[in-house]
Amino acid sequence: MCKRDGQKERLAKNFAVQNTFEKIKEYVQKGWPERKNCRRDILPYYKHRDYITIVDNMFTYQDRIIVPPHERKQCLKEIHSGHLGLNKSKARAKETVWWPGISQQITDMVNNCEECIRNSNMNHVEPMLPFSVETLPWICVGTDLFEFRAKKYLVVQDYYSKYLEVVELKSTKGINIINELKEIFSRFGIPKIVRSDCGKQYDNYEFQKFAKDYNFEWKPSSPTYPRSNGLYEFQKFAKDYNFEWKPSSPTYPRSNGLVESAVKTAKSILKKSHDPNLGLLAYRNTKLRTTLREKIPILAYRNTKLSCGASPSELLMGRTLREKIPIHNHKLQIKPPAQKVHREMKIAKEIQKRNYDKRHGAKEHKELEKDDRVWITNEKKEGIVKRKIGTRSYLVETENGNDIKGNRYHLKKLPDKDMDSRIETENKENKGTEEPNNQARKRKRERPTYLNDYR
Repeated sequence: MCKRDGQKERLAKNFAVQNTFEKIKEYVQKGWPERKNCRRDILPYYKHRDYITIVDNMFTYQDRIIVPPHERKQCLKEIHSGHLGLNKSKARAKETVWWPGISQQITDMVNNCEECIRNSNMNHVEPMLPFSVETLPWICVGTDLFEFRAKKYLVVQDYYSKYLEVVELKSTKGINIINELKEIFSRFGIPKIVRSDCGKQYDNYEFQKFAKDYNFEWKPSSPTYPRSNGLYEFQKFAKDYNFEWKPSSPTYPRSNGLVESAVKTAKSILKKSHDPNLGLLAYRNTKLRTTLREKIPILAYRNTKLSCGASPSELLMGRTLREKIPIHNHKLQIKPPAQKVHREMKIAKEIQKRNYDKRHGAKEHKELEKDDRVWITNEKKEGIVKRKIGTRSYLVETENGNDIKGNRYHLKKLPDKDMDSRIETENKENKGTEEPNNQARKRKRERPTYLNDYR
């Protein structure tokens, strides 16, 4: 590495012309003075003076060669030449070379190595950002598309009651999705918020106009890439129906977890039920803990009791739906939902967040700043952050000039272009840093006031 024979000769020559090392050589041979009498450029070495020796005209720290300041930048590159990671890079240096502050400089170099950043694992998971618990049914619904056995389906689920609607589609064009949603809204009412991914069936003008006309909101929980086509239909739908549309990122499905779970439930019902409509009815009527929801067919799902002790149909309609199982008439009567439902839902949401964060070891990422260089992991492209547009969302300009929207999970910060120059500046001998004074501060002594009379 830095101590091959040719390099040894070069290092020995460099030591000879370094004023700092000439002074250190004098101290090694004649003895070190007190710290207060040392020059500023000698101070970084003073703490290690007992381990500094001279062997073959080279300065060593224990059995490691001390590298002169202007050789350290290249030596750092050789230490990390195999891109083996922080611990292994430090282990290599520990066997060969040393200078004051080498450990921190290796840490900075490895953490800011572009090659390592580009080929490292994905970012760690951030803490869950749960949606607020709704207080009324059918205020916020989630929707998604899925394919099962060569057929296309639309799934819609209420965030409050978990009531599930599954519709087979003849076509996945935006106008067909809108027509199916209009039919569902005619039965249950128009929600205030509709959540979905940013598929071209939703991210268009027709759907946004539909949202406005029907008075509901469409909101992104995490942004995704802009679409150049299909921008008309769904935007118009949201506009005409006056609702808010909230799309999630198709590359980060965790941001719309409830709908993704609804898709799994719908597929399970379609797979296991001879008559999916009966399976869906059973789901709407059955009291069941949330964790067991995916194990039952669709008709059962609508009647299934959730962890709060009520079924989706009871939470949405205030009654149990009649199915093939014999049931007393009084159990089909309308009954108001229990007051404890909202409280138990809120507690369940808090437990879900706590368990999720603990299971994934979640921790927040440092926020990105404007003009930060980033590596977009899911696109394998470099970009520049233009601005923050959401809680964990950023607008990024790629190398080819296109703007994309990305979740923080997919963005890795790249080092500044002047990283090498900063390391070089740190290694200049005329920028020696004062060692911290580790001596305990002495308490200021004052004459007790009661002795003033005895002067």
